[in-house]
Amino acid sequence: MRGEGSSALRVAAMAACIVMMQGCRDRGEAIYERAVSTGEVDLAAVVPGSWEKVCVLGPYSQSRDTERILGFHVFLDAISSIGHDDGINLLIFVRQGKLHDRREHERRFGDFAPLAGHCFGRDHARFTLADRGDGGKVFVPTRD
Repeated sequence: MRGEGSSALRVAAMAACIVMMQGCRDRGEAIYERAVSTGEVDLAAVVPGSWEKVCVLGPYSQSRDTERILGFHVFLDAISSIGHDDGINLLIFVRQGKLHDRREHERRFGDFAPLAGHCFGRDHARFTLADRGDGGKVFVPTRD
């Protein structure tokens, strides 16, 4: 009995590590690749789940900003390095007024920073990749 619990614990720990590694591995590549191949990205098609809106947090966002932007408080240090990393944006996916999912998105895979502080309903979470003017790319909302 003791060995079975230990084995189950090891399997659960390995599964958690695999999930965490998967989340760390895709830091914007899937969103960027979809935008490059089709001209735009519909986050509803790329990010699974039944989220209702996505909110963009820019580099150096702080936990105190989340109440105003999201409508509820999130302790950012627990879920992201956004507070001290200027190389990422944080996409927060909200369902029923709560954090449903989150994605750190490297700005080198298209920058969401100009949209920081804004939220987009699931039906309007479509973005086009445009030239920023300095050789970089920026995401802009796709016009209907």
